Amino acid sequence: MGKDFISRRLAHKAPERLFKYRPLKGECARDAVRGLLVHHRVYFAKPEEFNDPFECEMEFDFEATLSEKRSRYKGVLQRHGVSQKEAVQRARDFFTEGNADAVSNWEADRAKIVTDGMRTRTGILCVSAVPHDILMWSHYSAGHTGVCVVLAPQQGNEEHRRWWPTFHPVTYKERVPRVSFYTGNKFDWLEGVFTKAKRWEYEHEYRKIETEKDPGNHWLPTGMVKGVILGCRISAPDRAFVMQLVEKADHDVAVYEASVEPGRYAVTISPPL
Repeated sequence: MGKDFISRRLAHKAPERLFKYRPLKGECARDAVRGLLVHHRVYFAKPEEFNDPFECEMEFDFEATLSEKRSRYKGVLQRHGVSQKEAVQRARDFFTEGNADAVSNWEADRAKIVTDGMRTRTGILCVSAVPHDILMWSHYSAGHTGVCVVLAPQQGNEEHRRWWPTFHPVTYKERVPRVSFYTGNKFDWLEGVFTKAKRWEYEHEYRKIETEKDPGNHWLPTGMVKGVILGCRISAPDRAFVMQLVEKADHDVAVYEASVEPGRYAVTISPPL
């Protein structure tokens, strides 16, 4: 299944531009925008910080052969310091006909450990493929008072070339992904990170994950911020704050304006992106 996950992700090429909606209310929010525009810093959040309680939700399939079950159990024991010889024997003793309740309890506990670990130790950078969705502006840019940062790779930049393709699209479904507990691997379990409910489809979300380092602030390749869109309800002080950041940036950052489109429930961005 891991190979299927990778092949599906590789089949989706990241768009030429992606967009990060940000509010400006409060010093923490301002510092995040400062990090993006000036300090080449971007925040990878833990899934438990998100506004969706179904983040990383998966349905585990516990069907497997006896050999597969013993193999998984043995692997868990060995990762906890048990010798191979002892782990083999304990796996044989554990999966017996009269031990069904203990097996079920262990499966439930391990499934929770996997899910909780993903929610607390995985860092996720969430962006969108669209810069003009009015709900995105409302939800993630504090009612159109914030900004939307334009990200794009630079042609010929080796760091950008490596960094950009690791953005992968979120899949939207009616049910949570079903993955094998005994034969699945970390790639299969990432389906939980890249799957959300159909109701979120308007976000056109792409995600980049960090599993080797802790969640938090990480390096954003220099020059990847191409512009910043000012929300249609941005205040004069916030506008001045953003323009100061643009002046401080060590590369050109274009400034765009979002405005309400007359006669429609839509915003227009000018100059056109």
